[in-house]
Amino acid sequence: MKHYTIKFSLLAYLLLTTLPLCRFTTMLYARGISSPCGIMRLHNLKIGQAYRLEQVLGYPFSVKYNGNSKEMLLIFLQSPPEPHKGYEPAPDLNWFELEKSSFTFSPGADNAETDILIKIPKNKKYLGEKYVLHIYSRTVFQQDSGQSSSQNISLGMALMCKLYFEISSSPPTKKEIKQLKKSRKK
Repeated sequence: MKHYTIKFSLLAYLLLTTLPLCRFTTMLYARGISSPCGIMRLHNLKIGQAYRLEQVLGYPFSVKYNGNSKEMLLIFLQSPPEPHKGYEPAPDLNWFELEKSSFTFSPGADNAETDILIKIPKNKKYLGEKYVLHIYSRTVFQQDSGQSSSQNISLGMALMCKLYFEISSSPPTKKEIKQLKKSRKK
């Protein structure tokens, strides 16, 4: 008899705690974000030069969204708090510029693409250095007009990508500077 009482009590507890949640299941949105740019590596960057991520890698930084709600995506850059695998945190966020940092996703599948400009200062102290930069992407739920905020339950999504870059141990030659300037004009 005791065995049935425990099972009944457990069943009653589960029903009482989960049934109220069933009322909200039609208001939950299945969605996710991903990026093919989880880890990016750049080598042989020259001091005093500027580079576009899309130009160097052959593709821009991108985040893919898949969901049935309207979302806003924010992208921001941050130096990590400590060195990682022999790479120091990026010394100055002013070295980087996002082409675009906010996007609005419509319900369904959508994609956000932005380029990142990297400007290496002309200072010999950076020769041969290796740095890492974190690129964060996070969503902010966009409420549709006509819906009250009590009708929606939303958890934000976020992802972090890493950009590892190495600065050449030698300054650029005049020929390399000409080639870089020429490629930037394209």
